[in-house]
Amino acid sequence: MRRKQSKPKKIIEHRGLYSPTALHNAYLKVRDSGLPVRSVAKQYGVPHTTLWDRVKGVIDPECLKPGQAPLFSQEEEVKLVDHVKTMAALGYGYTISEVVASATNYAVFLGKRPNDKPLSVKWFKGFQQRWPEFQVVRSRALSNYRAEATSEANVHEYFNN
Repeated sequence: MRRKQSKPKKIIEHRGLYSPTALHNAYLKVRDSGLPVRSVAKQYGVPHTTLWDRVKGVIDPECLKPGQAPLFSQEEEVKLVDHVKTMAALGYGYTISEVVASATNYAVFLGKRPNDKPLSVKWFKGFQQRWPEFQVVRSRALSNYRAEATSEANVHEYFNN
């Protein structure tokens, strides 16, 4: 007789179920007192490998988010957001691809990215997560009233006053 196949075990993810302050306190305790990493990790409820990486210097102890750091600094991103908001206030709304293209040009200008490696829409999604109030406005078609108002005579009259 054939044996029954065992049921597959459900894998439970325990990723990120600890607070950053607990990790920081555990790091300080290991660094200051010299206690073993595993016992301190169990005491504070943090993964021992995460604590080990910070103690050995593989990861900066102040780093809280996994992954690569943003391409632009905070000030550079503020300049980019202000530019797009200013242009939107003037009536020119950028599309996502135009924002990505202008950010690529800005990165090339700053020397942070080569010209042959443009930024992607994935970069834009991360940018939107860092700036939730930032919205890309789709450019609308020019209305008939605005088209009639921008005749040559109206433009001359505007600049003469």
